[in-house]
Amino acid sequence: MASLASAASAASAASAASAASAASAASAASAASAMFGLPGYAGAVSSPGLVQALAATRAHLAGFLPADWGRGGAFAAHPAETDPPLDDPAQLLRWQAESRMSVLVFELVGGLLFSMRGTQACLDLAQPGAVPVPLLGITRPPHRLLAPQAALVEGLAPMREQPKSDDPAVRERMAEILAQAGSPLAFWCALLPVHPERMPRTMELLSLCFLLAGHVEQRFKHALAVARPHEVNPAILPAILTPAHGSFPSGHATEAFTVAGVLAALLAPQAVGPVLGRLAARIAHNREVAGVHYPMDSVAGCTLGGVLADYLVARCTGGGALQPRWLDGSQLPADVSLPVSGALPAAADWLPVPEGSAAAVPPSDTLQWLWQRARAEWCPAPAPADQAQGRSAA
Repeated sequence: MASLASAASAASAASAASAASAASAASAASAASAMFGLPGYAGAVSSPGLVQALAATRAHLAGFLPADWGRGGAFAAHPAETDPPLDDPAQLLRWQAESRMSVLVFELVGGLLFSMRGTQACLDLAQPGAVPVPLLGITRPPHRLLAPQAALVEGLAPMREQPKSDDPAVRERMAEILAQAGSPLAFWCALLPVHPERMPRTMELLSLCFLLAGHVEQRFKHALAVARPHEVNPAILPAILTPAHGSFPSGHATEAFTVAGVLAALLAPQAVGPVLGRLAARIAHNREVAGVHYPMDSVAGCTLGGVLADYLVARCTGGGALQPRWLDGSQLPADVSLPVSGALPAAADWLPVPEGSAAAVPPSDTLQWLWQRARAEWCPAPAPADQAQGRSAA
């Protein structure tokens, strides 16, 4: 028996050593791949060996590379000898993704301003040489509304975990909450579906939605400074860490309805809006169930997200006139909540009828470049026969 135990022990040790050796070899191979691959070339990891190797290759090829290397017809890896047009959208495809996104974000937010008009926090459209025109005005809800709204949030707490339910949409609510705590991008990609390799420009458009909404929502949150539900009602005990910024409007709701509105326009004339709106409302409601937002936060986020979606689409599709909108928080009922459909009532005291001049949103060649390419990922070019018919009709 001792011999068997000894053999088993030796076998176990050998197996462990073999596993450790394999893991060590894999780790070494991975490190070498990083050092001598693109990460090392990009400077993401220290790679003195790669520097020396490239220097040796350079010395070997010195004097053999023609002056016009990479500037031919079939092999045009470098720019032409003449300068491109200034501010040419066609150059966007040559830039790396983060640089291209920086250009697009600057182009988008550069036309927006924030202001306080009395008790209203306003998102304005900049008008060169003229007074800014409001796109949206939001009045902060009164403090007396926080307690009844927090009570609604406390009442949602049992929905966080209901293991006895036969309905997965009810039983797995915490799974959704945790999965959406960061960015819920995966849910949009799963619904449509979107794959980053097949639809890179659509992915960039979605990133633009999140970035625009993130910038604007935080400015409203700061200005309105509404306390979070658990600060009003400690019994809520949020299921996830409450972000350290204002509650109103909900950032997740703002982002979700911005994405829903932009995707609905991108995929038109297909009537995908109702389904997208329902997903946006679900994402918003999950934040209420988690205990980090009031229902009225979702209502405000839906309103702000809708305005941002319309603004983004106008900039991307040739411009247009947007009627200003208002959300009067002082008129919100204590039991206000966002409908499951994500569609706000057409007429309500807290959504006054739009007044004032429409805002003329200018088009952007840069943003149109992105939109047209994202649209082409969903709408392939017509077949040759269709093209021929189109030419005949013309």
